[in-house]
Parts: sequence; C-alpha cells; structure tokens
Amino acid sequence: MSSLRKTALKYALICGVMLIATHIILDLIDAKPLINFNAFFIDLVMFFGFVFFAAKEFKEYRNGGILHFWQGISIGIIIILIGVVIFTVFLATYYTINETAFQEYIADGMAFFEKQRDNWTHLTDEEFAKQKADYQKATVSNLVLGKFWTKLVVGFLTVPLVAIVLRKQN
Repeated sequence: MSSLRKTALKYALICGVMLIATHIILDLIDAKPLINFNAFFIDLVMFFGFVFFAAKEFKEYRNGGILHFWQGISIGIIIILIGVVIFTVFLATYYTINETAFQEYIADGMAFFEKQRDNWTHLTDEEFAKQKADYQKATVSNLVLGKFWTKLVVGFLTVPLVAIVLRKQN
C-alpha cells in the first residue's frame, strides 16, 4: 500500500471514530446532533483538521516536502469517504437497534418544525402540513442516507481548500 493511502487511511479511521464520539457527546448533553445546525460547523472544522493534518503529514514526512494538488485531493477524498461511511454504519446500527432513540429523533424534529413555523413564511399551511407528515414517515434508512450525503458534501467542501493551501513548496 502506498504511503499516501496509508496516511489517508489512518486519518480516515480516526475521523470516523471522532464523528461517532462527537455524535454521542452531543446526544448525551441533549444538543440533538441530527437536527442542530451547529453540528454542521463542528463537522466542517473536524473534516478540515483531519484532511489538513493528513496532507501535512504526507507532505512533510512521506513525500519530501512536496504535495501536489491531486495528492491533497486524493487524501481528502479517502478520509472523508471512509470517515463518513464509518459514521453512517454506526448511525444505522444505533437507530435500528434503539427504536426509542429514533422515535425521539422524530419527536425532536417535529418540535423543531413547530418552533420554526413562523420562519417558513414561503410555505402555505397545506405545504407545511405535508412537510410534517413526510417527516413523521421518516425511516432509519432515510435518516442514514440523508446524513451520509450531508456529511459527505460538508467534508468535500474542505478538500480543495486544504489541497490548495498545502500544495507543492519545499
């Protein structure tokens, strides 16, 4: 296995574990990590950090002080993809085993919907009722798939930035 893949895989595994730990901690302090927008920023910072330090390690210790743009992108894609897959496997397992936690997620989401109703003036009462009904019909697979894509997009936002910042130089 190449040193690029080894480095990325090491950081990807740690990233996946940290995503799980962050979710558990936010859940324990009742911060509702699945509907709290602050979790987006936590993910953004975490993904940036993992991709940055993996690319920096590869550049400085494994590649003679040089990081090509494509290497930074490759490292980032590996880290984000594997980290998010690890997290979503955890999420699927947790909410499949713990039906009560999934029902709490639905209840929290519905409460959030009601609380935010005044902010969604573009929705008619009929459209709002349909949105609520759709939310109540959510399944674990809907939740997991949605979180997979959300975290993947958030992670991929950081990859080009890190690749540009750290590219080349000696």
